Amino acid sequence: MNFILFANFGNCFIEIFFGKVDFDNAINDVKSKGERNAYALLVWKHKDCGHLFERSYGNFIRTFSCPKCTQQKNQKITHGYCEYIFDQQFKVEERMKDIFPVDENPEIKKLHANVHIDIFQNLGLKDKEGNLIKLGVRYNGKQHDDSPEGWEAMKGIAKHPDAKPGSKIYKELWSQWRKLIETDKIKADVFENNKGEGYYLIIVDYRIPPNQRQQFIIDEFERQTGIKLDRKDSIDWRKLL
Repeated sequence: MNFILFANFGNCFIEIFFGKVDFDNAINDVKSKGERNAYALLVWKHKDCGHLFERSYGNFIRTFSCPKCTQQKNQKITHGYCEYIFDQQFKVEERMKDIFPVDENPEIKKLHANVHIDIFQNLGLKDKEGNLIKLGVRYNGKQHDDSPEGWEAMKGIAKHPDAKPGSKIYKELWSQWRKLIETDKIKADVFENNKGEGYYLIIVDYRIPPNQRQQFIIDEFERQTGIKLDRKDSIDWRKLL
């Protein structure tokens, strides 16, 4: 019999997708490492949308949220187009350390443990070299630009557009923004370094409007992998929300 834990957050119901043995094993694993129960990694299923996702027990209890349902508008549109184009579900917020072996990619050690790719999937398709394709897709908002405009966007998102140079909040935001830019580069570099093993990353820039995003993803996938996709009718991005 499955051990099911329901978390009720308003009208949002999440159930733990684990048997009791799996739950106990997750707890015992973190205990063996001298860590608290809150760090136990569990697989959760959102009852409303059916999405499965991995999250620590403590993190989930704090958020009571499904990463797919809480995606920002442009992430949701990009995600929807990918699932339509490739006709399969994509994992949401897949962590870098779960995508790549860390020992073979030491750059990942510079990242926080929860640094992730927006969506990711092993497609079951082969690239022109015969490698099975592992595809990551990211939507980059304006704050990801390494430019004065990107810095202004960062301050705006943090709700401190008028932060004064030299002030504490200015210094804190600057540090966070530079870390964001560094993290973006590490992600891109790791995918590039593993391209020979079939790993590919598509970055969808904020300048690409929703009505052009389907074709952009197709074109970028074909350019990187060297294979052609079966053509599908264009769909209105509003249907993806």
